[in-house]
Amino acid sequence: MNIDLSNPDGQGIFAITAIQHKGQVMTAHMEGKVEGYGLVRLTHDYEHISNVGHDGRSGGTVSGTAEAILDNGGVVSTPHMGTFT
Repeated sequence: MNIDLSNPDGQGIFAITAIQHKGQVMTAHMEGKVEGYGLVRLTHDYEHISNVGHDGRSGGTVSGTAEAILDNGGVVSTPHMGTFT
């Protein structure tokens, strides 16, 4: 099953359902109802990258998955990754 995400039009509110921390990775679990898509669940893993020579952490990588249980009963999911500052 495919859905067209080239022009997303739904709005929704997500609730953080759990936060975990292990070593250098913080994981956030979120879910919410998104207009036009149904129930959406997200899992994001945030890993800080050490900034040698500086006192704090200034950013890192984020990876995770998103799953939507569509209003018509179908299910779609996708991995995602990127960086944060």
